[in-house]
Amino acid sequence: SFSASVAHADNESDCSGSEPVDAFQAFSEGKEAYVLVRSTDPKARDCLKGEPAGEKQDNTLPVMMTFKNGTDWASTDWTFSLDGAKVTATLGNLTQNREVVYDSQSHHCHVDKVEKEVPDYEMWMLDAGGLEVEVECCRQKLEELASGRNQTYPHPKDS
Repeated sequence: SFSASVAHADNESDCSGSEPVDAFQAFSEGKEAYVLVRSTDPKARDCLKGEPAGEKQDNTLPVMMTFKNGTDWASTDWTFSLDGAKVTATLGNLTQNREVVYDSQSHHCHVDKVEKEVPDYEMWMLDAGGLEVEVECCRQKLEELASGRNQTYPHPKDS
């Protein structure tokens, strides 16, 4: 049985993430879909999901991003270039630089820093759901990094 004492990370040491952080590992080596559950970006897409759309070649991984656009679903095909913890996401002439700043031990969730004038932070978790203790660690990490900034919850999930 699952003891309640394990369900919440009581201190930092319980939340030691996967080190060194590696984006490909954080994305379950391109085998799993992840959903955006929290973001400091007020314009974060609703129900945003990233799903590998093919095999990794050298350091690039094709990723299909789907999201709710009003009542309709939309999808875009991105190319992620991976370099350790860093990710350069490209869609046509649009480029986003991000870094996986925290990855939970079993890669059930991760926190990204999106490079911009005031960086945004995002928490992604497995579409299939993740270990509560790992998800809690990601939440704590995001709280720490967001330091009081408003967060949006683009992917409401029953918790």
